[in-house]
Amino acid sequence: MAVDFCDYFWGEEHNGWNVLYQNMKQGQTASKELAEFFKERWSIDETYSKSLVKLANKASTNTEKGTYAPIFVVLRQSSEKLSNIHSHTVQRVQDLVKEVVKYSDDLHKKHKGVKDEESQTEEIVKTIQTTGGLAQKARETYSQRCQVSKV
Repeated sequence: MAVDFCDYFWGEEHNGWNVLYQNMKQGQTASKELAEFFKERWSIDETYSKSLVKLANKASTNTEKGTYAPIFVVLRQSSEKLSNIHSHTVQRVQDLVKEVVKYSDDLHKKHKGVKDEESQTEEIVKTIQTTGGLAQKARETYSQRCQVSKV
């Protein structure tokens, strides 16, 4: 059984166009929120990486003497490695933020283009919805008049 898009797109009250248009508008907001989320993640990882570097430096000052010298060497090395991992994560998240911001800008331009190009479609959909509403009112009025004339 084949499904025809036009049979399901418009829906009962011809809201298909509005649903698509609202999703497109919300896409801009969602991409901006995603970029903000990644920026916050980037900030947290950057702060954590810097804190690990400080911790590694603190561990390296304690490695000269004492019973725990070998443990401090291991702690310094692991802190430095973890700091490097977070630094790489920060770099990747920064690249990701750039891509999301670029996508958001492209989406905004596309939205403006669609808004201009499809303004007639939006007007026609509103006209169809208005006409449907008026037809329903006319049906109700007709039904009431028919019931009154029967009595």
